[in-house]
Amino acid sequence: MNLLRIYFKRGFGVSVAVGLASALSATSAFGFGAILTMDNAGDAYWTPAQPFSYTWATEPVSGINGILQYTLPFTPTMGDILLETSGGGPTTDIIRFDSTDHAYVFSTTGTGTIGYSATLPTPIVPNVGPLLLQNSGGVWSVSYTPTTGQPGFDAAAPGSTYNLVMYVPEPGLIGLGILGGGSVLLAGLRRSREQK
Repeated sequence: MNLLRIYFKRGFGVSVAVGLASALSATSAFGFGAILTMDNAGDAYWTPAQPFSYTWATEPVSGINGILQYTLPFTPTMGDILLETSGGGPTTDIIRFDSTDHAYVFSTTGTGTIGYSATLPTPIVPNVGPLLLQNSGGVWSVSYTPTTGQPGFDAAAPGSTYNLVMYVPEPGLIGLGILGGGSVLLAGLRRSREQK
């Protein structure tokens, strides 16, 4: 179960999903005014039933390997969206659109999620932001509607909005992981001493 599913159970995702369903009920196909959701945990879609495929890839401009790459059903304008968790910086996440149908997610806020990247690339031009992510229980999010020439813009679907979601592990989960890892290490040390 990935972190997106955990947060969906906690209510945040449910409200996002309800909002998406309502907004998309008037849009039967990808087009004007579509809402696209993209996160740093391997989930991106323009309706929950229409996910974008993902893989880990080498981002071609920076050459950084192991970056979360989504394949989109359209070719957006190339460029970066810069995100930050506090006004005035630093940049904590970058969504990069290439010149084909790919979006790359560089996220330093998502330690432990599959989209985590310890290194952010140098932003490319054009870029937008930094946009300030809003925190709701460890889920950082912001909405972005590109206009002509801005990163992520699709001429076939003007007015479309991206819901960008960046997850961080729950402190409780981190604590449980540390506690569990410590218990395993302690048990191993005890066995090692008993065998001597």
